[in-house]
Amino acid sequence: MSKNSRKNRNARRAEVKARKLSASQNHTKEIPASPPPKRAEDGFEFSDEKKLTPICPDPDESFQPLSGYWVGRITETIMKHMERLSKTRQISLDLKYWRYTTKSILGQPSTETTVIVPAPAGSGKSTWILAFLLAIKELSAKSPELADALVGVAVILQKVDDLNGVADKLNESCLPDDPFMVPLQGWNTSGKRRGFCLNSGVDSYENCLRGACPYAHQCQILSFHEKALRAPVVGLTQERFYLLRQSGDLSSILQRIKPDGRSHPRRYILFDEKHLMAPVTGLSTAQINEASTEFNDIIQKYGASDTRVRRLEQWLDHVVKRKFQRIRKAQQTESGEDILVGFLGLSEQEGEDYQAYCDFRNFIQQHRKRYMSKPLSAVFDVMDCLYSGKPCLFTKTNGFCIYRIDPPQVHYDTTQAVIFDATAEVDMDYCCLADIKILSGTPKCMERRVTFHIHSHPSLNVSKSAMKKPWKLPAFGEYLTELISEEDRMVFLCTYKESSVELAGRLEKLLKEDFKRVLLMPNREPPMVPYFNGTNGSNSFKDAEMVIMLGYPRLDPPTYLAYACAACGEKRIADELAVIPEEIRIDRNFNILDLPTVREYVTHHLAARLEQEIYRCAQRNPDF
Repeated sequence: MSKNSRKNRNARRAEVKARKLSASQNHTKEIPASPPPKRAEDGFEFSDEKKLTPICPDPDESFQPLSGYWVGRITETIMKHMERLSKTRQISLDLKYWRYTTKSILGQPSTETTVIVPAPAGSGKSTWILAFLLAIKELSAKSPELADALVGVAVILQKVDDLNGVADKLNESCLPDDPFMVPLQGWNTSGKRRGFCLNSGVDSYENCLRGACPYAHQCQILSFHEKALRAPVVGLTQERFYLLRQSGDLSSILQRIKPDGRSHPRRYILFDEKHLMAPVTGLSTAQINEASTEFNDIIQKYGASDTRVRRLEQWLDHVVKRKFQRIRKAQQTESGEDILVGFLGLSEQEGEDYQAYCDFRNFIQQHRKRYMSKPLSAVFDVMDCLYSGKPCLFTKTNGFCIYRIDPPQVHYDTTQAVIFDATAEVDMDYCCLADIKILSGTPKCMERRVTFHIHSHPSLNVSKSAMKKPWKLPAFGEYLTELISEEDRMVFLCTYKESSVELAGRLEKLLKEDFKRVLLMPNREPPMVPYFNGTNGSNSFKDAEMVIMLGYPRLDPPTYLAYACAACGEKRIADELAVIPEEIRIDRNFNILDLPTVREYVTHHLAARLEQEIYRCAQRNPDF
């Protein structure tokens, strides 16, 4: 090896040794990235530290979204309870769909958008609501910081029996004076069975003696409201919800008073079914007369004098009834013919009695518990609207009626609203609402096959007026007896309430084993078949595989007109009326349902109602 080659090799060795020494002196150990958690969602970004930090929202601030950690943990707890409830109830639910729905609800960034869940009947929405509440209770015990952050929940159900049933499950292991859920309610059969009111002589709010009752100290009904303000969960029926909303007391229920005495808004309000989002109040002469008549009841209830009652009746007659009649006569043509439909406002002359009206209203408000009745409340709602200068819808097609239509309300301050509505994509009640989010996707179910038999012969007309003919029910009784006896399936027969008792009686001529297959309204005496608007929220007919619809769940034309105004806006209806000549609007043959918007609303409403009724049967069972 030459001298130069050896020198070059030694130089290279020295260079390598120097690099190794330098590397050992300046070495910093690199930390490998943590492997993703097993339950990490697709698209999980590890750079987003908020998703990995279990920080709860601050209830002292405005609504703050839940972190990814809490969305995941609450979701898993809810799904655990859903699996348990499904096994207990022996039902098969699409848990993958409900996991997606749960994350969508919990992951809302603000309360500005109301979440609409269009889950079909029988897909498990009532099960989900119970699982959600059970999960909140479990997590509240394990994570007090989460309980403080969520504050509480308000849940709106249709039936008071369901409300009490949910409360029973949530209040297991709770002390009587410290319930987890308080079901707000009045004097009803369900509450009587549970001993909420021990006074057998009291069956309504008006009959309650309050402090003079010997059972007042142990009456749960009188203590419900105070307990509800402090309970994590408060439950209401839709009827109670409407009353609180109308009286302006709803906001107090949507707040919860914490043990430290501070009040915070509840995080969620859940509607088991769609509620009446746009309050509609109609005022007619019959309601004014009823309000006057009910003044007489205060003589017996509160010992009011005859003189006081006569003064109240005269006051109502002067500032309301006479005014109402003058307004009615003003909606006529120059020749004195009635305009059947339109919008009206008070003229300057008609508004002269405003101060007298205010004096009457203020007096009633000061003595609200004694004198305020439901008809009188409707009087004030509509007359206040008229005196405010706002044009009001009126109709004369079924007597003179003035309507107050308030804008639809689906947002409740800083409380996140969630509405479960199976027909949200069918009816038109959401068509003009911008700040809503109808969740996509539908639960999986078994393949279903439905056969429709439509009887369209003119003699088989089953409108309400046609059913009043004396031969109709006897004839249908005979025909239905033949149909049912030829089948071997459980039957869900739905008709009008006015026909339900007589029809049940006519079907009793069936053989005993055949009559047992006709599902009747539960716990009713005398027996009656199911009727429209009486089956809402019911699971009592889920074994039926034969459905007979004897009638249409239609509303009357003026009500459809008012609801179309509420859903689509009064301006849209006013524009359609404006192009109709006056000679047509005074014609007694003029049909409100011919207005394009009303006709469209009726079509969607009937489709939604018929779908709901049909889904009372075995179609609602996911594994059918």
